[in-house]
Amino acid sequence: MLVLGATRVPAGHESCSAPPPRVYHPSVLPLLILHVLVGGLLVWVGAELLVRGSSRLAVRLGLPPMLIGATIVAFGTSAPEAVVSLTAHVQDRAGMSFGNILGSNVCNIGLVLGITAFLLPMRVREQTLRRELPLVIVAQLLVVLLALNGTLSLVDGVVMLAVFFGVYGYLTLDGLRLRGQPTSEAAPTEQGHAARNVMFTVGGLALLIFGANVFVDGAAGIATRLGMSETLVGATIAAFGTSLPELATVLLAALRGQLEISLGTLLGSNLFNALLIGGSLATMGDVPTGAEELWHAWWMVGVTALIWPLSRIGRLFEPGRGSHINRLGGLALIAAYVAYLVGSFVSE
Repeated sequence: MLVLGATRVPAGHESCSAPPPRVYHPSVLPLLILHVLVGGLLVWVGAELLVRGSSRLAVRLGLPPMLIGATIVAFGTSAPEAVVSLTAHVQDRAGMSFGNILGSNVCNIGLVLGITAFLLPMRVREQTLRRELPLVIVAQLLVVLLALNGTLSLVDGVVMLAVFFGVYGYLTLDGLRLRGQPTSEAAPTEQGHAARNVMFTVGGLALLIFGANVFVDGAAGIATRLGMSETLVGATIAAFGTSLPELATVLLAALRGQLEISLGTLLGSNLFNALLIGGSLATMGDVPTGAEELWHAWWMVGVTALIWPLSRIGRLFEPGRGSHINRLGGLALIAAYVAYLVGSFVSE
């Protein structure tokens, strides 16, 4: 990979050891900032296309918006995490690979859901509280339990992948069973042309992936200039960058009134990250899980678990709206994410 402004090793002095830290000259900083800005713009454009295409496909196919959000959209918005984590793992950067997964899941709930609920209070279906949310929490707890011995092994990876496909098979079959049934979701009424919807969805996913990688490349370069470790970069800077698709997609879906797609995207994305990407990493080679990784993992579980009490508190104060996360609940999630970031930097 070409790194702008990086130092070159003279011919004949190459080493088989780990690559030396990349050094960015001051003149490169504006280019890194440009990477961040351009990447963020591409992510927003991709999110607009993805939400428009996938929501219209949901109407045309008669599928529940929650199922579309938890599968198609969640898979697409988790692609940046997969690309960053798998690439880092191949490059023997364990801190970046596993830290990115954990940090992204915390960011998805703490920051993305927090901002969305603060701007537009989010209704949470009883089915989500009784079924989808517990499944995500149990899946994340499984990752923590498997990581307690200090390593995610090949066997652990196979278990995680098996659980992932089992859970998603169950959710997909259950979603198909509800096909065509009425929903409280304010779904779009325009179906559009099928080919155009597919083009919007695929094109949106492509822009999301490309834009997120451009963003992360610039953000990681800036972080390197500030002297941050790879683990901290993975759990904070890279995690925020790879969560941009979720942030953009969920905000746009919520503003369009498609709240089931919003919450389904976040829960589905966290399942993809924890089980599919995490399991894939473990099958490619042992993933070290020390005290720092476990600290991030417990934060992942704890922030996700906050959805249940915050939803009930919203119902308690506004019974007519049912279970929902109100603006104060959104602020609480944002505060939890800020506390996570502060703890991450302090423990560095």
